[in-house]
Amino acid sequence: MDKKLVSQSLKIGRILTSPIRRMPDFLIIGAQKCGTTSLFDFLVQHPNIGKPHKKEVDYYKPHNERLYQLININFNWDK
Repeated sequence: MDKKLVSQSLKIGRILTSPIRRMPDFLIIGAQKCGTTSLFDFLVQHPNIGKPHKKEVDYYKPHNERLYQLININFNWDK
């Protein structure tokens, strides 16, 4: 199969199922060469932690309104 067709099909599948999938419970944030890849590798070995589709996701791009809503719900910015 054509790689582009497969990639587009997977993207459409992720878009269609996104309303029923859970948001992440935590994010690993770190600079380059600070051990985040090792931490990620250790965490995904645990049976109760699911591995994401992509290891590095641009959650903080302006178009990601769903994440901004989640952050605003779960964090008290007044403190």
